[in-house]
Amino acid sequence: MAIYAGGSQALRTFAGLVAAPRTAYGFSSTLRANAALLVVPRKNCASERGRMRTFLLLSALALSAGSAAPPAPRGAPGISCRQVVYGKYYAKDAESGGKVLTDQTYWLYSPAKAQPGAALPVHIQIHGGGFTGGTPDEAASGDARIAAVVSNGMHFMSVGYRLVATKYYYGAVGLEEEFIHASANGTLTLDAGGKVLSSYAVRRGRTEFNTKCSYDAAQALEHLLANAKAYGVDPHRISTTGGSAGGGEIHYLTWVYHALSSLGGVPNAKRYTPRAMVYTMAQLDYPVQNILDRVWTLWTDDVGGETKLSTILDYADCGMIIGNPWCLEPAETPLCNHTFQVHKDPCCAFLK
Repeated sequence: MAIYAGGSQALRTFAGLVAAPRTAYGFSSTLRANAALLVVPRKNCASERGRMRTFLLLSALALSAGSAAPPAPRGAPGISCRQVVYGKYYAKDAESGGKVLTDQTYWLYSPAKAQPGAALPVHIQIHGGGFTGGTPDEAASGDARIAAVVSNGMHFMSVGYRLVATKYYYGAVGLEEEFIHASANGTLTLDAGGKVLSSYAVRRGRTEFNTKCSYDAAQALEHLLANAKAYGVDPHRISTTGGSAGGGEIHYLTWVYHALSSLGGVPNAKRYTPRAMVYTMAQLDYPVQNILDRVWTLWTDDVGGETKLSTILDYADCGMIIGNPWCLEPAETPLCNHTFQVHKDPCCAFLK
């Protein structure tokens, strides 16, 4: 996989990579597919027009490479939309107590006049929001990004997933969401012994609950794969896009889940193929909200272990990077270790 920071040369090189034959180059053992990644810095995405141009170029290049299915005519009128509840969980409305299914739903936007039997590429978008907020894109009309993708003969899929500060339930009697076990190879499994997610004792912060976000992204993908023929989706021409928190899920689907096998023992690499990734607001190597050890080491490798935090970190941001802001905010799922963070201002005065 190639990583580029933007610019015309990067785009030309990217175009050459995705147009190359599948066997022309290799990747790590975790992804045996023709894929490419462009990391788009925020400063290079200043205009909506520029973002859309980059987004559409990468999607079209990657997903049409080697394609036998003809794309829909440019500017084809009409967008069809499927609203699909893929998971079993629901949140409770704060006022009515009613079931809220948004975070277990994906919207699939498709060309309204797609050729019968055509298997079109799909671009999967997973929203950001710090793992605590955000929703999938429900607006087909007026969204230039969705319209641009669909008018070029591709599906656009926008995925919701469970948020870490919200408690979810399932079943007719409202059982609380299960604890999720993570194995060394990235397999995520639900606890079958009655352990619920809120019983987990937080060691440091909210990022310890991110497993349910990745689990849900995989469940949404599985639902899409199971219905690919009915929806007219080509599972071997998938691209993803995500920013901030959404980057966690698209990386899980592209690198980790892709290297696993289904329950029937079929390698996921034979079931779907990630071809491209458009990653904005990339957060690969800096600590955010209490990430420790490994990520801090990456950070200090860049800036030097003797560098004072006061030279690279504003005091106003210290509580989020070093401390845990969820110790001061209400959450349905406990996200604070009050023993670890005994002071409301963990940075005290050393950065002032």
